[in-house]
This record gives sequence, structure tokens and C-alpha cells, in this order.
Amino acid sequence: MMTVDWEEKISTIKKLESSFFSYVGKKLTQKQLAEQIKISNRTISKSEHGYGCPDISLLPSLSTLLDVNIESI
Repeated sequence: MMTVDWEEKISTIKKLESSFFSYVGKKLTQKQLAEQIKISNRTISKSEHGYGCPDISLLPSLSTLLDVNIESI
């Protein structure tokens, strides 16, 4: 049975959320960001309000769009 390292998972999610919200510095609206990474702006809103978190599969798109390295997310 595989053991889950919850502290590592939580840390990864927090880093991802931090980068996810950096779209504001790029002067993008929720709608524009959502269109760029092909998700709903509602998904972004839910993440911002703590009701969810971005899917890790969005990392490549987010890193390109926000001009950050995936490793820094």
C-alpha cells in the first residue's frame, strides 16, 4: 500500500494556487485566463475563494501563459 505525503501535496497545491492567481499581474481577467487555458472562469473564481484548486494538468499552460517556470510553481 502506498503512503501519501499530505504535507508535500498541500505544499504543492499552495504553490500552484499562488501561481494560478498571478494572472492579475499579467492584466488578464478571470474570463481571459479561463479562455486561454480552456477552463471556466467559474473554476478560477472557486479557486480564488478556496472552494477548489487548479488541476495540476494545467501547469504547462499556466507556466507558458504567465511566463514562469513550471518548477517555480
